[in-house]
Amino acid sequence: IIRDGIRQLSELFVHPDQQAQGVGKHLLEAAFSSDGVRNRVVIATSHVPAFTRYLKSGVKFRFTIYDWFRKPGIVSFETDLSIEPFTPTGKNLAILNSIDQIIIGYTREVDHVWLGENRQGHFYRRDGQVVGYSYVSHRAGPIAMLHNHDFHTALAHVESEMTKYVDDVWENMYLPVPMTNTAAVEYVLKRGFQTSPLLEHFMSD
Repeated sequence: IIRDGIRQLSELFVHPDQQAQGVGKHLLEAAFSSDGVRNRVVIATSHVPAFTRYLKSGVKFRFTIYDWFRKPGIVSFETDLSIEPFTPTGKNLAILNSIDQIIIGYTREVDHVWLGENRQGHFYRRDGQVVGYSYVSHRAGPIAMLHNHDFHTALAHVESEMTKYVDDVWENMYLPVPMTNTAAVEYVLKRGFQTSPLLEHFMSD
């Protein structure tokens, strides 16, 4: 997919019987070119041959992402932030774009439109200014905050909201946490989240 000049490889699979025969290399050359974009991103599993192939394509390792999970509970929290639901109107999309531009360096408006149709979005405001957002449904996120110390509030709010979605199929909430996000790591440890065997590596040009 391409978002605002950023190419992200979302899926790449080679059948085990066909691996180590150059198939992955040719697929990457076709689908993950650096031509016409200003950056490339892939979130890779720990499968060593695939990880090595991505490195050879020119991207570099940035950080690891761990999946954390637990059954959501109501979490009490005190905050100076006001929390309000939003829908993806033109004005709100402009706010979301501005936050994404600051935090991740590009916009992804089409994704916010989809998220707004399939999940409940919330803005976090301080003194009237939006300082972050989150989405909640049977899956949590994405969550973006301009200030690291506000993640505790956002995560407590998201976990509490997710108690509304627990059912026989969706018993646990899952949080993919970049391990560079110290506030989020502190939160999942404090709340007794467990780590799943799945870990991923964020890589980019």
